[in-house]
Amino acid sequence: MPIRSASTLAISSVWVRGLVGQCALEKQQIVLTEVPTDYIRIRSGLGEATPLNIVVLPVLYEDQVTAVLEFASLQQFSQMHLTLLNQVAQNIGVVLSSIASNTLTAQLVKNNLNC
Repeated sequence: MPIRSASTLAISSVWVRGLVGQCALEKQQIVLTEVPTDYIRIRSGLGEATPLNIVVLPVLYEDQVTAVLEFASLQQFSQMHLTLLNQVAQNIGVVLSSIASNTLTAQLVKNNLNC
């Protein structure tokens, strides 16, 4: 998938520039298969390496972006991996919406009890 330069995008100031901002703006998954060596490094206690693939996924609920997930891998993401990650992103969107609704409900109850 071709990646457009972040400098050419009109990204809301809420989102950062780059792949995360592009993903949020377009509400589409981005798969980066040719990761620049200076983009990100995967580190562990045993060493570090440049990832082979990066996938950036929007977390959507009712067509609104609530978060963006970014995953890097030392192996190529298969179609099964991408399908799973998309399903996880959908589930996270539902959970975040539920948390927001429950928080609002709790605040409204608290406000009504204080009246």
